[in-house]
Amino acid sequence: MKRTWLSVLIVAIALIFAWEGAGRGESLDSDNLTGVEWHVSELSGHAVASSVDRQQPFIIFDPAKTQASGYAGCNRFFGGYELNGKALRFGPIGATRRACTDLEGGVETEFLKALDATSRWRIVDGTLELLNGDLVLARLQRLQGP
Repeated sequence: MKRTWLSVLIVAIALIFAWEGAGRGESLDSDNLTGVEWHVSELSGHAVASSVDRQQPFIIFDPAKTQASGYAGCNRFFGGYELNGKALRFGPIGATRRACTDLEGGVETEFLKALDATSRWRIVDGTLELLNGDLVLARLQRLQGP
């Protein structure tokens, strides 16, 4: 009898967690993460506008090469990444070296810091969140097709 109640309790808890994740629209399916151009909409809780040359910073994950690349706000960047379930870590990031007026402390610096500090990820209601623990470092939106 105790074993039956324990089994029912475990199933109920599992269903509650599954329902809560579904209710928020949360996804951890890496197929939803890779091969998509993700545009930065928020860094450290602040909205991100288009950069100096009117291009929104973005990132693309290439699962075949396990490489991330994109545009940080002034320079293009690239580097390896490691994806294991919820865990996401970026390897050393390389970048071009264009001179920009707001490079120090600007969007690019904040975005690259966020990538460096990322330890996990999730997609909530179509928004990619890069996290360090429970702290949301960046929010990114999927590029909408034509």
